[in-house]
Amino acid sequence: VNLKKLFRPKSLAVVGGYWTDFVIQGNRKLGFKGPIWHINPTRTSNKKNKYYKNIKDLPGVPDCVYIAVSRDLTVNIIKDFASLRTGGAVCLASRFSETNSKEGLLKTKQLIKNAGAMPFLGPNCYGFINYLDKVSVWSDQIAGNPSKNGIALICQSGTIGNTISFNQRSLSIGYIISVGNQTCVSIEDSIEYVLNDKRVTAIGIYAESFNNIELFYKVLEKAKNKNIPVAIVKVGRSKIASETIMSHTGSLSGKEDIYDAIFKQLGATRCNTLAELCETLKLFHTIGVLKGNKIAIMGPSGGDMAMAGDKSEGLAINYSPIPKKIVKNLEKVNHKGVIISNPFDLQTYNWNDPKSLRKTFDLMFKANFDLIGLMLDFPNVEDCDITEWEDIVDEYILSAKLKKKRAAIIASLPETLPKHIRDKCLKSGIVPLQGLKESLYAIHCSILTGQAWSKFNL
Repeated sequence: VNLKKLFRPKSLAVVGGYWTDFVIQGNRKLGFKGPIWHINPTRTSNKKNKYYKNIKDLPGVPDCVYIAVSRDLTVNIIKDFASLRTGGAVCLASRFSETNSKEGLLKTKQLIKNAGAMPFLGPNCYGFINYLDKVSVWSDQIAGNPSKNGIALICQSGTIGNTISFNQRSLSIGYIISVGNQTCVSIEDSIEYVLNDKRVTAIGIYAESFNNIELFYKVLEKAKNKNIPVAIVKVGRSKIASETIMSHTGSLSGKEDIYDAIFKQLGATRCNTLAELCETLKLFHTIGVLKGNKIAIMGPSGGDMAMAGDKSEGLAINYSPIPKKIVKNLEKVNHKGVIISNPFDLQTYNWNDPKSLRKTFDLMFKANFDLIGLMLDFPNVEDCDITEWEDIVDEYILSAKLKKKRAAIIASLPETLPKHIRDKCLKSGIVPLQGLKESLYAIHCSILTGQAWSKFNL
């Protein structure tokens, strides 16, 4: 099925009232240049907005239509647009197969029949946001701005898509796609589509179920072959989650052992929370997949280093020793009270001397670590002077860029890494990770993906 007109439309039609206004506002914000034709027989046209009474009045055939009316009207309207050979549709209405009722299942069959060859998202679906091509068919306000490249998020829950879009983590997003009941376009179809877009750097998935395990395996294999890492939140392990899923999208969870085996073999890492998913995707987007597990972490707090050690238990992270030759040189540029180890407690002897700290950074980046992280938590910029913190980050960035090494800034708390610092890091190819537990888990996920890809190539 060709999904290009659905996900990259040049023209849009919207049918309905309240929810369609979000679509129009979202496209204005993103800067969509194509026509948007609004069908609503109860509204009167004015200087600002033109409304069409029915589909016959439209001046052309839209590439994509957003249908935000009742279930029964949706079933009828989709047939009209399919007959026009519209490129695709998004169906917002619920009370279809997710109810697992005789009536809901019957309406689902009618929807499929009436859509014919026209692909559609949903029903019971928020739609999609395409930040790369500045177009939105999304049933809510649009957070975020257009991007030149970024991750693709594919989810069954529109609210989960909303939540990710609201993130304050500087995650570069290219697509958010909500598939709802997966009656036509599935998670697997969406993965295959975004894999053909060279601007997509990584794929994130929130899934309650997968329609076709064989196809799912094939698209993950394709992602691996294209070096596009995948991170997944797959819910449904518990009885409570399974029951909730059934009432939400009518999906049957289960087969967790099969999913885990596929994830492990193809390097699709499983996250437990949206915070872990965001940090993992941010790491994938910024520095890609780690080829090894030799990690070094340093910072001005022994407490931070101890917590990093504790939180790394059970993860794939290997805090390998700093090479002896580099240790000797580090001893020359640090106070005699500093113990050279990994994790590395820098203490604060050189805190107000960033140039001196730069010598330590340069030496650390000479070592053969797969990733080096600097733990640093900033005070609130509205309350305190952050000049000293920012000067240290500047020296760290210069050192990492000079040595061409993969590096991260890690904040213990999500809120203690200011946006302008995150932006500065990203611009320099340094990944700004937020929240110690989530940051370490993201590193762990990248290591696992690298290990799986390496084994798969043997």
